[in-house]
Amino acid sequence: MISSSKIFSDVQAIFRAIIQWLRYNAQTNQTAIVALVLSIGVLYYGFYLDIYKILATIWTILILEIAIQIYKYWVGSIRFSGAFNALWGISFFLRSDEIIIYILAGALAILWKYTFTTQEGRHFMNPSNMAVTFCLIFFPLIAWTNPLQWGIYSTPEKTILIYIAIFLLGALISTRVQRLMHIPIWITTLSFFLTQAFIFAFFTEETTWQQALIYFNPGFFVFIFFMITDPKTVPWTKIGHILHGMGIGILFFILQYYINENYSNLLALFCMTLFLPFIWKLESKQWLFGLNQAHILQLGILLIFIHLFAYNIYQNWFPDLIFDNRCRQLFCE
Repeated sequence: MISSSKIFSDVQAIFRAIIQWLRYNAQTNQTAIVALVLSIGVLYYGFYLDIYKILATIWTILILEIAIQIYKYWVGSIRFSGAFNALWGISFFLRSDEIIIYILAGALAILWKYTFTTQEGRHFMNPSNMAVTFCLIFFPLIAWTNPLQWGIYSTPEKTILIYIAIFLLGALISTRVQRLMHIPIWITTLSFFLTQAFIFAFFTEETTWQQALIYFNPGFFVFIFFMITDPKTVPWTKIGHILHGMGIGILFFILQYYINENYSNLLALFCMTLFLPFIWKLESKQWLFGLNQAHILQLGILLIFIHLFAYNIYQNWFPDLIFDNRCRQLFCE
């Protein structure tokens, strides 16, 4: 018969192992924190998840993850943090009435992660962003996204609390990534947010705080804290992070002239990551004044985006966000 002291010591050992795992693994930290944000949304803010679709997604992801890791490595090296991070990204941003869309998205995310990964472990595109974007583009009649999916807040206090929770948890994961991986993803977050806030304040037709709160909703901050800041799909220099965040922010306002504005942030990130292989290749090649060739490429891309945005303002005037050009398809009529 097993003694109670033996059970207690085993539980302690498991608990210490979990703490060590969280302390020294940034990806595991991200998995736990995003799961907590998602749980808060489901339990208290009307965030809708279909359990059967989530189960179909996670089983697809886990089966592929295990099969690929056994094939490429060995059974003792299997890790599931990346699999769950892909699940959370799909759960936050993909919606469909068809369960096959979730199975497809899960398979695409894992297959993409292992097919397009550099020797340093960098991913060409965020796997879950790529999977969601693929489904939105190729299955526009049955797949959609909705950033305004946190339900109707019953009180101002609940509204404030969800913002505080996302900000604190987002800051925590940024700090952990900075400490454990030495990647300043907080710079990308801040650069993207300031760019969007500046353009929203001075170059859109929205004028009230109520409209600003609808636009800068909890789903928006989930996106900037937990999607665009994937440590394996960002530049590795501080200047590179600034330019990367600015590029995504400006490209959103260009895309929303042409496509459903609900989709524009996801597609802006998707398009910016297309340049990552060139940026990574040029990061080690120095130029002048502390800049490298990757910074020059990013500055060139940014200037093109600024000119395109200015052209669209000239042709179509300032964007009218929030209440127009939203539907359940990529292109709204």
